[in-house]
Amino acid sequence: MILIELDKATRDELKALRRQELPPRVRHRLEMVLLSSVAWSPARIATHLGCCAPTVRSLLKGFLARGAAALFPRRTGPPPDLQRREQVTQVLASLLAQERTWTSRQLATA
Repeated sequence: MILIELDKATRDELKALRRQELPPRVRHRLEMVLLSSVAWSPARIATHLGCCAPTVRSLLKGFLARGAAALFPRRTGPPPDLQRREQVTQVLASLLAQERTWTSRQLATA
């Protein structure tokens, strides 16, 4: 069974984080860690929060490896292509400035 033991500094950090405005997913992850620190089993935490035990175990292992950073989901995929986005935005702005009506298919083709 995976149990998290928190030192005073980490416990205070997590309690301060708990008072902040957090996305629901991060809040659930935070609760998983805090419940584990008071000797709740992953299965009991999963039942309480309405998820599966492997999810809780995975998060607890991640917390042990990466600390509080494990509470926040990692961004997947490549970084946004800002140059391409700017090009597309400029072309769309010039097309939409014309005196005509466009359909989405016509804009995509243009």
